[in-house]
Amino acid sequence: MSYYPIKCIQCLRPIREAERCVKLTKDEIRSDNFEGIRQSDDIQLNDRKSGANKFVLKEKHIEIQYKSLAQLRSESVITNEEVYPVTISPEYAVSDECRNTELVQAVEVKDLEIGEEKVSGIVRKFYCPHCHSQLIPQAGKMPMYLVSLMGPSSAGKTVYLTVLHMMLSGGNFGLPQGFVHFETLGVTGREYEQFASHIRRENRLPATTQEDRKTPYLLQADYTAMPGSAQSNKKCILGLIDMRGEMFNGERNEDLSNINVPQFKESDGFIMMVDPETLEGVYNRLPEQYMNRDIDQLEEAISGMKTSILDCVTGDMGQIQRPSVVALTKTDLLYKNYQQLGIPLNQPVIAPRFQMIPDSNLEDTYFNPMNQSTRACIQYLSRGLSNFLDQTFFSPYYISVSALGAAVKVSGDNLDNFRLIHPIRVEEPLLYLLMRLNFVPPFFRGEFYDAPQRVVNEWGRNFAENWDEQIPEPPKKHSWFHRR
Repeated sequence: MSYYPIKCIQCLRPIREAERCVKLTKDEIRSDNFEGIRQSDDIQLNDRKSGANKFVLKEKHIEIQYKSLAQLRSESVITNEEVYPVTISPEYAVSDECRNTELVQAVEVKDLEIGEEKVSGIVRKFYCPHCHSQLIPQAGKMPMYLVSLMGPSSAGKTVYLTVLHMMLSGGNFGLPQGFVHFETLGVTGREYEQFASHIRRENRLPATTQEDRKTPYLLQADYTAMPGSAQSNKKCILGLIDMRGEMFNGERNEDLSNINVPQFKESDGFIMMVDPETLEGVYNRLPEQYMNRDIDQLEEAISGMKTSILDCVTGDMGQIQRPSVVALTKTDLLYKNYQQLGIPLNQPVIAPRFQMIPDSNLEDTYFNPMNQSTRACIQYLSRGLSNFLDQTFFSPYYISVSALGAAVKVSGDNLDNFRLIHPIRVEEPLLYLLMRLNFVPPFFRGEFYDAPQRVVNEWGRNFAENWDEQIPEPPKKHSWFHRR
């Protein structure tokens, strides 16, 4: 028997199976009997609600106690244990502890002392021994990957996650050897569903990230392999942590930092979201769009972002070694203003129809051009930020995305018509990270795909004034790649 590594989604610390705690309150002990293996109970991860409960308990001077499974076993109050069968995927590297220990998902206790009473019944909820947050029921049953979304407050992280929720929730995404199905979990998923409802009903975008949002946006990803393929079916939990952008803008809230710093350091992957509006190359070339903005404010935001990331993440490691994606957001802005910005239309970074299609080799003619083009575009628009990204991330994948697309018009937090939303490459950072994390098989092999260069060429022939059938190699001097 075995179990997958367990992490607390609040403090992100790793937890051994026997370290999981039971909350010593009577309402945690049920009087029912074991009914075989249960998949999971719904988990309520509502920080505000838990905060209210703590307030009431404090007023009543009740101090809740916790005991680990190891303690309960040593006290001989456990009379039965319900084990969940877990078989770890062969390619998943785990410790001997994980491979040789059963995952208990419920225990029957007798005469468990709670205050001055002795209580008997079934316990199915477990808690983190470090922060006492409830562990999700899926913990240990499948791999868990936690990804931090970083970027200034203007980068559109919350809008990105809302549109991603609208695309992923309950949807299937086809890959060469199978497909991935996503389902949302917990109250944060319901929060993004509420944001999506505001978009659909009121044409209104979500506001900035709330300061008290500590719980990641959780997705369960199910990979189903095609019959006859060499792959196997898998499940995992993917948690997306929406880091509050004000942290990167110079805000030094101690409580906020206490949450964000460990989440940064313990993340399994990173998505760095770059807002082109904060880059001096855009500011200098589109002055009419920045009448009410100050370039010093933009520089301060970038400087604060650099300092925060370096202090929180790279201080001990030098570079972020985990799988990382740098996503250039709002690429519809670049497309609309490509002439003033001096960006050639044959660059995949602004070609809206440059996306994954069947019969294409995604490594040689998709991932590489997109990676190189986006990186070159950022370097062209801000050499300083480009140098920072090179210093901070080890071999990141660069991609350009647009959560809303070029057709919809935005005024403040309001849209003219949500039906015009046409997301561009929004799901690809997740699919790429899942590939790098070995959850889905690499899907850029030549035997599956052929050439999406025709997509770029079709775009260029229809829309570019002078089009070269191949993505041109930049000259060594006087190239748009190297202008400052």
